[in-house]
Amino acid sequence: MDWQSKKEIGKLRAALRTFINESGNLTISEQQQGTLLTAPVKGPMWVANFTLPPPKEDDARSLLFQVIDDLNENHASYTRSEPVPTYAEWTGFRKGVGKNEPEPQISEREKYDSLMKDTTRPGIVMFCYGGAF
Repeated sequence: MDWQSKKEIGKLRAALRTFINESGNLTISEQQQGTLLTAPVKGPMWVANFTLPPPKEDDARSLLFQVIDDLNENHASYTRSEPVPTYAEWTGFRKGVGKNEPEPQISEREKYDSLMKDTTRPGIVMFCYGGAF
C-alpha cells in the first residue's frame, strides 16, 4: 500500500468504516475471530512459520507470580495461566519473483533456508502483534 497516496488512504478508510459499521452487533470475540484469517503469502516475501515450545523450567513464571503475590496488598484474585507455545514467523525479501507469485509448496524449514539465502545483510527485527502481551 502506498501510504502517501490519498486515494489508497481513502480506500483504507472506507474499508475500515465498513468493517466497523458491520461489526457493531458482534461481540468482541466475534470481531477478533475475523482478524485471525491468514491471507495467502504471495509475491517477493518469504514467510517461515515456527513454534517455540513453552519453557520446561518454571523459574521465571514462579518468580513473576511471587512478585505479584508480594505486591498484592488487597488480595485480588487472578488466574495463574499455564505456559503455552509461542507461534511466530520469520519474514524476509524473496528475490526474483513477481508481486503475484504464489508461495512455493515447500516445508517451513526450506522456506527459512531460502529466506536466509536471499538475505544479504545481517539483521533481525522482532515484530510483536496480537492480543495481550
